[in-house]
Amino acid sequence: MNDEYYNGYDTEESYQPIEPEVFKPVKPVRSRPLFTYILLAVNILIWILTEYYGNKYDVNAHLKFGAKFNPLIMSGEYWRLVTPIFLHGDIIHLLMNSYFLYAVGPTVERIFGKFKFITIYLIAGIIGNVASFVFSTSLSVGASGSLFGLMGALLYVIRKDKRIFRSSFGINVILTIGINLIYGFMNRAQIDNFAHVGGLIGGYIAARMTGIIWERKSFGERIQAFILIAVLIFGGIFAGFNSPANIEFKNRYELSIKADKLIDDAIASFNEKNYSKSEELSKELLEISGSNTNVRRIALDLLASSLINQRKNTQAVKYAKELVELNPERGHYLLGLSFYNLGREDDAIIELKKAYELNPLNTHAKELLDELSGES
Repeated sequence: MNDEYYNGYDTEESYQPIEPEVFKPVKPVRSRPLFTYILLAVNILIWILTEYYGNKYDVNAHLKFGAKFNPLIMSGEYWRLVTPIFLHGDIIHLLMNSYFLYAVGPTVERIFGKFKFITIYLIAGIIGNVASFVFSTSLSVGASGSLFGLMGALLYVIRKDKRIFRSSFGINVILTIGINLIYGFMNRAQIDNFAHVGGLIGGYIAARMTGIIWERKSFGERIQAFILIAVLIFGGIFAGFNSPANIEFKNRYELSIKADKLIDDAIASFNEKNYSKSEELSKELLEISGSNTNVRRIALDLLASSLINQRKNTQAVKYAKELVELNPERGHYLLGLSFYNLGREDDAIIELKKAYELNPLNTHAKELLDELSGES
């Protein structure tokens, strides 16, 4: 050997070989999937509670307990981006999601560890609900976004270890995701696929942030994933608030809430024989009714009735005529009553006959007809 190129490492003592990095295969930790079972129990208990509450008080318990409802989110109830994760519709919905969680949850929890698992589950569910908030105005509940997030976490595992991708496990994961997404898009009326896609993406990014149970992630990698999660959540909320469909939906919802209150107050005033107040509220209700024919029908009925009881029959005729288009039986009756009070007997008979023909149970119309017929 040429001494010119000799480094001097010729003894075992002086030579320290560099140990090659050993690739760690993905192996689930053998432990009980505690959080999977806790989530199953929580979902079942909350479903029982909502069913009991809804049946007992005859209300929409899902809305009461925090379903994703865009107008209320836009009114500041941001927790509705979290609470739908733990709510379910009917028993079939609960059973399907529970089975999915039971089948997939333990594997993901053992691969990632308990606390990383619950972090992925919650982040995926929130991002899924944010996606639904942006792209769908439908009221929605369910853990589907979180469950797709678990599939997203498994996609991360597959990408981490290419051998898994080529295995039957990896192929099954891809097929499960594909089949469920296709089924969701084919049943868009019943399934919130936007939450599914959002949850899938959120689960994958959350898994990148947490890493597998043995994986050491650099601070930079974690921060990058965390920032991306924050952008998806807060950017999605911003987009949802500025969505034309959501803005229109919120306006319609607020209008319906205002209309419901006006109707209740007008009816209460009418029953208390405060007809001038009932007239005032009915006119306000008529002004905001717009193209809502149901609200307009109620407003016209209340307004014409209030005017008749104040002996403002000439004004009542105008509103009763319009009511005929929306509620013929009631409109003809109030029109006949107004004409009767104005002494226009022939007109009253015509309208009351029409009302009685449409509703033979209207005994007051029959009594007035008998009275008018006896006089003629």
